[in-house]
Amino acid sequence: MRDYLVVFIIAASLPVAFLRPYYGILVYAWISYMYPHLLAWSFAQQFPGAKLTAIAVLAGTFFTREGDNRPLFTRESVAMMLVWGTFTISTIFAFHPVESWDKWQDVSKVILMALLTSTLLTSEKRLNYFLLVVALSLGFYGAKGGVFSFRS
Repeated sequence: MRDYLVVFIIAASLPVAFLRPYYGILVYAWISYMYPHLLAWSFAQQFPGAKLTAIAVLAGTFFTREGDNRPLFTRESVAMMLVWGTFTISTIFAFHPVESWDKWQDVSKVILMALLTSTLLTSEKRLNYFLLVVALSLGFYGAKGGVFSFRS
């Protein structure tokens, strides 16, 4: 039953993520920090919810033009892109290219979503809601661990 609930929530959020990419970033943060699919026991564990949400947010950002491109030109974002370029060059010349490209792909996803998030968090209110989602996602496991500790 949990599997159906998790997959339904993620699947229902995909059209919203496409039409309103900011809400998709909130769902992506929830999936990325809380891992709700790992609380299920069957097919939801292999469901690519984060990937589908990222694709919907990326496509929605390009089609709706909701984001603000100015954060991409800050020194922090430029530094992140330069580090990514360094990772790319070092991956090209790596001693173990197969393993290196796997790690490069993981790092590229993180950097892409971080840059995309910076373009969509255009106000203090949006930033506060994003941080609330992150805090509640991490706090869930803190509360769960606290209850487990008191029960044992």
